[in-house]
Amino acid sequence: MKLRKLIKLLYDDKTIPCDIIDFLNDDYESNSLGFVSYGEIDLVHYIRANLKHFKEINNKSYMINANKLKEIESIINK
Repeated sequence: MKLRKLIKLLYDDKTIPCDIIDFLNDDYESNSLGFVSYGEIDLVHYIRANLKHFKEINNKSYMINANKLKEIESIINK
């Protein structure tokens, strides 16, 4: 189910916050879909894309921390 449809279902007759509407209208570049608005992305596709993104961020953070640890160890061992 598309994100826009899910949000409409969740909010039923309530007003959807403007930042959510802006988000749904923003473009997202997908490797498989090209450029699409977030509102037109299927929920499962959105979750999987974010999982991939979070793993990349976590790996970069780990690499930075590992490099800092090596730097600290080299200073201590001098």
